[in-house]
Amino acid sequence: MSRFATSSSIVLVTGLLALALSGCVPGIGPGSRATVVPSSGGDAASAQPSDDPSTEPSTVPSESATGDALIDCDTTADVRLNEPGREFTLTGACESVTIEGQDIEVDAADIGTLVIRGGRNSVDAVSITLVTISGTDNSIEASGIEAVEISGERNEIDVDGLLGSLTISGNNNEVDADALTDQTVSGDRNEVTVG
Repeated sequence: MSRFATSSSIVLVTGLLALALSGCVPGIGPGSRATVVPSSGGDAASAQPSDDPSTEPSTVPSESATGDALIDCDTTADVRLNEPGREFTLTGACESVTIEGQDIEVDAADIGTLVIRGGRNSVDAVSITLVTISGTDNSIEASGIEAVEISGERNEIDVDGLLGSLTISGNNNEVDADALTDQTVSGDRNEVTVG
């Protein structure tokens, strides 16, 4: 092997080693997503790289005086809740709320899009633009909802005002609204009460 080839190999190996040690590793950089969650020890946080949004934990809340998790939707546009048995208070106007856990209670003012994929969850809101439920045994109470789409089972919707449109393709769902503009109901044993 020539002296030039040996020197070139040493330079190449040294350069690659320097890149690896400086943190310039493919997959961890400006395009990556780091999720920060509170540690069990208090206020300290740890970062874990993740490119898969389905593995991300709930939006990190602060605690209210009553012990409920408090999330400010004016600073967090898309809220994801997947911690079983938690109670959440959402303040401000929430653009999007996705519930993927079990036994979660949510108290909110205004929600743009509410998606429920879990079971036995409860949502109490002032107004909601669109509700999509594919889970089971969920309940929603609101003063007004523009549209509801239910493909899950045994869900209850109670609207103390106008429900714009209702589409049900699941079974055993109950919807009660003071007024209803449009409805398409299929599936079995669904009950819609207006008035």
